[in-house]
Amino acid sequence: MSDKDIADVATGLFPLFDAVIATEPYPPRSAPAAQLVAIAVGMSIEAMAEPVPSRAIERALTSGYRSIVVAGSLYLAGAAIEFLDAHEGKQREINDTREPTPLQPQCGGGRSEA
Repeated sequence: MSDKDIADVATGLFPLFDAVIATEPYPPRSAPAAQLVAIAVGMSIEAMAEPVPSRAIERALTSGYRSIVVAGSLYLAGAAIEFLDAHEGKQREINDTREPTPLQPQCGGGRSEA
């Protein structure tokens, strides 16, 4: 949020990570992603700006890092939940169209033999 002490929070938080992807979950009050990137780069931390939260989360998930952290406002938490719920629904649809294998029972509770 642009009305908060962003530099102070970033100074404590950013060094905990190898890279930062900055986004703007609620543009009327969000700090510009470029401002957060400038703070991170000034601390010698790899950073990129992706103003659209869903694209920022997608970048994080495809970044190759084993762990990601979503930190910021409740608006960003809401955007992350929305993205992950939609992503889970798509994954479920993909899984539902696959043919069952011996390790994947056809109907709930059924047993398969390996």
